[in-house]
Amino acid sequence: MFTLGIEDIISLDSNLEFLIAKLRKIQVELDEEYKEKNDTTTSQNTHGLLSDIDLIDIIQMMGGSNRTAKLSVIETQNSDAELLVFFEKGKIIFASYENKVGADAVYQAIGWKDGCWNIQAVNQSELPKQNNDLPNESILMEGCRLLDEAKQESAEV
Repeated sequence: MFTLGIEDIISLDSNLEFLIAKLRKIQVELDEEYKEKNDTTTSQNTHGLLSDIDLIDIIQMMGGSNRTAKLSVIETQNSDAELLVFFEKGKIIFASYENKVGADAVYQAIGWKDGCWNIQAVNQSELPKQNNDLPNESILMEGCRLLDEAKQESAEV
């Protein structure tokens, strides 16, 4: 049975410096292990098809998640062009698609039905300069309005 704690195993009079050095080494190893696990977790991507989860759902999901991430979306019909959206704590801070930026870039892609998307966690230092001040909800509402308008116009033709 232990009665003194660590002193039951080693004598603190002669090995105190050795014990401190050993504890510091263990702490460094644990810190490195934690950092590796954390780096692996943040480097994971999420991806899918627009036919399964559309851009509106992705933006809503990201808004509620409070994540800082990069979303890239490629439409099947135009694989050369890519919508890029950066979220900071769930809020769209940057978007670009061809010659459009900010909310206008999102409006161009909001109706896409075929394509693929990828969400990648990013660090704060990787975020581009902000080009959007509108809340996600405002972008989605205006995007849906524009999409409805376009559908009405095409039905009239």
